[in-house]
Amino acid sequence: MQRFENFNATEEWRKEWENNPTQPLPGFTTLKRNRWVITNRLRTRHAKIAYMMHEWKLKDTPICKRCSKAPGTTDHIVFDCLVTKVDGGCETVHNAVKDLIA
Repeated sequence: MQRFENFNATEEWRKEWENNPTQPLPGFTTLKRNRWVITNRLRTRHAKIAYMMHEWKLKDTPICKRCSKAPGTTDHIVFDCLVTKVDGGCETVHNAVKDLIA
């Protein structure tokens, strides 16, 4: 049986982080953290949006709070919403171009 009595999770995490630093994706190097987080959440389709909040039982309705026309999914926000639609769609989100982050 292996013993872990001297194991320090924080120290192990620091060692791992120092040896494997993350590299920002192209287009994300000039973003402020809050913009990067929003963009990355759209890229991974796990944004704090009406549809997901409804799925998580945190909202009563999945309807988009911006346009009130359809369920507020990430695809709706990027492709269809009259208020938030992104010119260039997913490619713009993935590249985090200035039009998206303005």
